Amino acid sequence: MIVEDLAQFKDPMAIKEIELAFTKGLVDEYYIDLVKVKRIYRTPDDDMRYQRDDWEPIEHFSQENIEYLYKLHCDEEKQTKEKEDWSK
Repeated sequence: MIVEDLAQFKDPMAIKEIELAFTKGLVDEYYIDLVKVKRIYRTPDDDMRYQRDDWEPIEHFSQENIEYLYKLHCDEEKQTKEKEDWSK
C-alpha cells in the first residue's frame, strides 16, 4: 500500500525507487504491480480517483469481507499445495 500511496505523488524520482523495490522483490504484487504503478503515473491528476476517499474501513473489516478474504487466502494456499503435490 505504501507503493501505491507514493505513486500517487507522481514524483519522477520516486518511480526509480519503486521500480528498484519491485526488482528486489520488496513489493507484494498481490496488492499492486508495476503496470498499475505506471498507469497511476500516466493518469492526469484530474482523472485520479484516490482510493482513500472511496475506502470505507468499517466495510473492509466487516465479517462478510473478512470471511471472503479468509476464503480467498485459504483457497490460494490449497491450490498452491495441490500444484506442489502434482509436481512430485
